[in-house]
Formats: sequence, structure tokens, C-alpha cells
Amino acid sequence: METERLSMRKIREILRLKWAVGRSHREVAASLGISVGAVSVAEQRAREAGYGTTVAQHRRPLPDPIWIHTERKKPGVTLELLHHEYLKQHPGGYAYSQFCEHYRRWCQDRRLSMRQVHRAGEKLFVDFAGQKPDDSRSRDRRGARVRAVRRGARRLQLHLRRGHRHSADRRL
Repeated sequence: METERLSMRKIREILRLKWAVGRSHREVAASLGISVGAVSVAEQRAREAGYGTTVAQHRRPLPDPIWIHTERKKPGVTLELLHHEYLKQHPGGYAYSQFCEHYRRWCQDRRLSMRQVHRAGEKLFVDFAGQKPDDSRSRDRRGARVRAVRRGARRLQLHLRRGHRHSADRRL
């Protein structure tokens, strides 16, 4: 069975982590999700091609995807705000589209999933959908919240806008 070829981006990252950062083969393999043998072969081929232990560094510093991911969990934080903070730290950094692309690529490499098995109609899931919507035209100043209601194992979804969180509102 033939193995999948490494992209040029991954080969550059292998060489950067090996030569510029000084990581071991195992650490590089674990961080990039490839085998130790692939790291060894890529480094060996680079040496045979005449490259030394220096790799041309990126002209622009890469955005830190872990920082982006943790900051996005905070309320009101968007990728655009994080991009502005990134540009304050790195004035010659990536433009917004490439900033987002680096983050999306990192998210895709994580491949996280959570599998839940439900019998049809067994459970009802209710979740508040973020911050209260601003409705300055309404006289009701209690602050409505948007709820998303979903029945387990079904594709039925209902969005409700409810007022105050009283005991009566908890009953759907």
C-alpha cells in the first residue's frame, strides 16, 4: 500500500521544528500527526538536496491557533478582533483571510467529534444561545433570551425567544 505524500508546507514545518526549534523526531511526528519514519525521511532528503541545518524562516509570524481557540470561547470575541490584536503584536503579519485560513486548517487537523447515541424522543435538549438580543424598541426591559430546543435522535429544531427566566419559562 502506497503512503500519502507530504505537502511542501508539512516538509517545511518538519525542517523548521527539527533544525530551528531543535525538537526530536518523536516530538515533531506527534505535533504534525505523522510517523517518525516520515520525519526521518524528510530530514534525510533535505540534507541530500544540500540544505543545511538552517531553514528559511517565515517572513511573517504565524498566528497561534491555540491562543485564537481559547480567546474565541470568551463572549463577544470574534476572529476579526483577534486578527486586530495579532496585527498589533506583529505589524507585518498575515492579512485577515490568511489569518482565518491558518486557524481553519488547524481546526480541521484536530478532527474532534463527540458521538452520542439517543433513542428517538427519549431526551429534549435546551440551550441558551449566547447573549441577550438587543431589542431597544420593546417596552419589556426584562431581557429576552433565545433558546434552541432539539429532540434527541431527530432533526427537529425549534428556536424560542423567551422573557425572564422564571419557573414558568422552564416548562416548554
